[in-house]
Amino acid sequence: MIRATAPALCSALPDGLTAGAISVDLLAAGDVNAPEWIKIAPRGEVVTRDRRFFVIDPEKLVAAFTTDGTRPCVDIGHNTEYGQFSDVPPPAIGWVEEMEAREDGLYARIDWLEAGKAALATRGYRYVSPCFFRESDEVTARLIKSVAICTSPALGGLPSLNSSDPVGDLPMLKDILAALGLPAAAPPADALSAIAALKDPAKFVPVEQHQATASALSAAQAELKSIKDAGEEARCSSLIDQAVKDGKVAPAAKDHYLKLARADYDATAAALAAMPALLSAGEGEGTKKQPEPAGASALTAEQAQIARNLGIAEADYAKELAAH
Repeated sequence: MIRATAPALCSALPDGLTAGAISVDLLAAGDVNAPEWIKIAPRGEVVTRDRRFFVIDPEKLVAAFTTDGTRPCVDIGHNTEYGQFSDVPPPAIGWVEEMEAREDGLYARIDWLEAGKAALATRGYRYVSPCFFRESDEVTARLIKSVAICTSPALGGLPSLNSSDPVGDLPMLKDILAALGLPAAAPPADALSAIAALKDPAKFVPVEQHQATASALSAAQAELKSIKDAGEEARCSSLIDQAVKDGKVAPAAKDHYLKLARADYDATAAALAAMPALLSAGEGEGTKKQPEPAGASALTAEQAQIARNLGIAEADYAKELAAH
């Protein structure tokens, strides 16, 4: 943030123009020579002495100067701007021939006319005041219109421009703008609008109503979760029950597979689908039929009935028949 180089507005300028004195000495002590290069604007966010904000982008202003092709004039106290509609507008005392963006701001190479050299020789003008057009946001400098040499800021009754902290409580002001969600270069009007919006009762609800709504929402979410959990449990149980019926899962392993389904239903369903049936449908490990001994299947239906009537195992009866 630029502080020692803050400009002050010249409110009498035509709409769209802004002028500000910046605390840069034109002449060193005892020097009466007109400097070829002068700093005409600082870089970055600039705070005016009446606490308005502007953004100076030296590279952007150099590009605009080149594209525009017009050489801004140098005058005394912006008299060419104030007198532009008079019958005989005040003459320039110099011309901006070149602009250059430097680390600390915007510089201009001046072709000083005799009147300008004479004015500087008296050491009666100490500061530089750029006049610039603004973008539609009314914050960003768009094009340098002219440059003035001056004796004091446009707005009187304020601290010296050479003050180390001309804006006093600016850090707190920046914090306020940030809290409002506004950029540091936001004009006061935007801050006032944001504050007014905060006071709008239509945008707020009583604390009790907010708490009641939050409680109701929490209860509804808990109920929805319970319903969802119950549905998921039923889905998992149905999957494993069917696997047991299909003979893919033994009843004793049901709980194990149920846990797997709860953890990852899709993966468990896919694994069961690929498993072969290990038991007959509905058959458990304890009820699984043992393989019939060899020869048991050789009995006819009538022979099997005879064996049952005699109380003899079919296999033993078959052996007896085979021996005779």
